[in-house]
Formats: sequence, structure tokens, C-alpha cells
Amino acid sequence: MNIFDNIPDTKDIFNYPVLTIGNFDGLHIGHKRIIQKLISVSDEKGRDHIVITFKQHPRSVIFPGSKFEYLLTRDEKLDELRKLGIKNVIMMDFDFALSRMSPVDFVNKILISRIGVSAIVMGYDHSFGRKREGNIDNLVALSANNFELFHIEPEISGDHPVSSTRIRNELHKGNVDESALLLDKFYYLNGAVVKGEQRGRKMGFPTANVGLIDETKVIPGDGVYAVHVRIADDKKTYSGMCNIGYNPTFGNTNKTVEVNIFDFDRDIYEEKIHVEFIEKVRDEIKFNSLDDLMKQLFADNEHIRYICSRSRNKAE
Repeated sequence: MNIFDNIPDTKDIFNYPVLTIGNFDGLHIGHKRIIQKLISVSDEKGRDHIVITFKQHPRSVIFPGSKFEYLLTRDEKLDELRKLGIKNVIMMDFDFALSRMSPVDFVNKILISRIGVSAIVMGYDHSFGRKREGNIDNLVALSANNFELFHIEPEISGDHPVSSTRIRNELHKGNVDESALLLDKFYYLNGAVVKGEQRGRKMGFPTANVGLIDETKVIPGDGVYAVHVRIADDKKTYSGMCNIGYNPTFGNTNKTVEVNIFDFDRDIYEEKIHVEFIEKVRDEIKFNSLDDLMKQLFADNEHIRYICSRSRNKAE
């Protein structure tokens, strides 16, 4: 996959390109329809295809200082696009100047003059240019004698359009199973294993503390989850239970993401870890005693092993 760290200096490197533009955060099932159409149009016409996306979410530029949570980091997004078969990606800087550019200038000065677009595939709700003034109606008018336009209708799930905002809200509520349906994949976190309090090991439930998670990523709501886990370059997928929260039984004040990996006994400190969220099994609660906590952990273990085995059987 060719990755361009902004608009290339010359458009001659592309063959009458077909392109799409968007944040594509999460690359959910609606985004995938757009990507599939992009590839099919470019293949049918024998042309290059390009995904134009942004290094910064427009909201973080338009509303400086506001916190914005992503479903995918930059590297994760590029990896997902690669898996979908994308050959060319332009990562644009969304800065103040770009936010003030009119839709007409954006199309004429960038898409036509600098990239040489021959066709555009556009999602149903995508807006561009100053104050999001650019929409499908603008593109219809601008496309005349300039490029073809393909408009993709929304993907509907549960009577509502699939969107990145909807998925973020589901994750905050802990509804990772619903998020997986909308993403067409399990939501995941990537990080590195860091030293923890090691209480779990003393109780017979050693946990890997997931640290160095990109601070801009959405963390699912507090609770206990059934998860799949991969360690570094190990291709084996393990089952496990993950606790997100503050371990109120022990009075912690820092939020942690801890994973008890089933049937696993290896020192993995500082190694990379990939955690996929399958289902939330309960909220995080404060127990009256260590014995009560231990009883619940054994019950969680049994329940989550069943969930993970069922999930694996569906995947197979």
C-alpha cells in the first residue's frame, strides 16, 4: 500500500484516480460499503483508487482544546485499509487553512488540479469544506464534465444509520457486542504490558496490565469483559477476562485495563498486547471481602470461558 503524507507534488503518479474522502474512524460496515464501491469502480475502469483521510479529526482543529476519542489510531486505520485491499492512501493535514477552504476551491484546487480525480465515491452524510458547506448537491453540480460521482446510501442497523459516533456511544456504555456488529469486527485495544500491583497473581488470577494505550482511543466502559488476546508476534489467540476500572475493592484511584489470560503462564512484561472485546459480563463492583471477590472471579472465569468458546465456534 502506498501511503502519502499529504497531497503529492504531481498528479502524474495516478492513473485517472477514483477516490473517496472521509475520516473513516473505525472503518465500520458503512465505511466498508464505500471502500468496496471504490475498489469495484476502479477495477472496472482499470484506474487507480485513493482513500483521502486526515491525520487529525476536523473537530480537534475546529474546536481546539476539546477532547476527541478515536476508534482507530493512525497506524490501526492504515492497517485496516490495507486489509480491505486499498492501494493508495493520502493522509492530509486538516489544519485551519483547510477548514476555511470553500467546497468549490477544495474540489477544483485539490481534487481536480492536484490529484486529477476522474470519479468520486461519497458516503451519504459526508460534508467537506468551510463550515461543512460541501455536500452531495455541491458535488453533483461540480462533477459536470469534470468527474463521475457515486453516492452511497447509509448502512442501517436497528432502524438507525451506522456511524462512528453511534459506535463510540455503545462502547462507553460497555455494549461491545453491539459495537462488534456495527464494526463487523471486535473492537480492540493495543498496548504494552506494564508492571502492576500483582494482586491477581497472589489470588491465582495473574493479570497483564495493559499500558501505553494511545490516550486518544475510546476505552470501553468500566466492567468485566470476555476478550480474545494476542501477544506480540505470537499468532495464537488466547481467551481471557478483562477488568476495566478502578478495582474499588482495593481502593485504587487510577483507572486500569487488566487481562487475566486463560491457560497462559509466561513473563510478558513490556511485550505488545492486542485485546479484542467480545462481551461485557458485569459491571465493576466493590466486594465486602477478598473471599467474595474470589468467588466472583471463579464464576466469571467459568462464564467467560463459555462465551469465548462460543465466539470461536462462530468464527470457525
